[in-house]
Amino acid sequence: MERVKSRLFVGLAAFALAGGVLVAAGPSAGAATEQCGSSCVTLITANYGLSYVMNMPARRLGVGSEINLAGPGQFQGEDFILEYEGTVAEFYADGLVPAAVGQTWPSYPVYEYLYAPDRNETSLCVGLGSNAANGTDVTLQTCGVNDHTLWIPMASRASNGWEPLIAGSDTLVNNPYVLMAGNPGAPLTTQELTQGVTPSQYWENVYGVL
Repeated sequence: MERVKSRLFVGLAAFALAGGVLVAAGPSAGAATEQCGSSCVTLITANYGLSYVMNMPARRLGVGSEINLAGPGQFQGEDFILEYEGTVAEFYADGLVPAAVGQTWPSYPVYEYLYAPDRNETSLCVGLGSNAANGTDVTLQTCGVNDHTLWIPMASRASNGWEPLIAGSDTLVNNPYVLMAGNPGAPLTTQELTQGVTPSQYWENVYGVL
């Protein structure tokens, strides 16, 4: 899989869940070390907002290191680079994503989250060690190998800037497997998208130094 080094730098506002509706809750902020600066990104979820962000907590870097939510700060574990890799249609044409993904969301963009502590790029991305299913742990995986490190923002279910992130290896059409937050400190997982608004399945990117 040829990886496209086209990075998206967009300032996104922070939101919170209020009365069952996702609404604006304050100014935007970032989550990265000073060394990574505005080039870096992390994810926040609607049920915690900026209180907890996507984090790589393991001191030993490698394939299989878990990804969780942790308190924000200038921590290496919160340094990621968002890389645009192309459209779903392009990946499907090359036989790199399942039909459920390729035929349902062909025009949607595809991204990888590259782990880059202090802006030192690794070859590891936020991904899955196996195909997406209910309860599959999210871990660091080698970038650009297969659909396990691909994430697709689901614009059709967006709410005030928050979007579910479909796993690239999804095999479900109506309720795809998406990124899901658990309790802070617990590994992120993939789960079937619920029909209603579930804050732990809605995500936004935040950029820059916290």
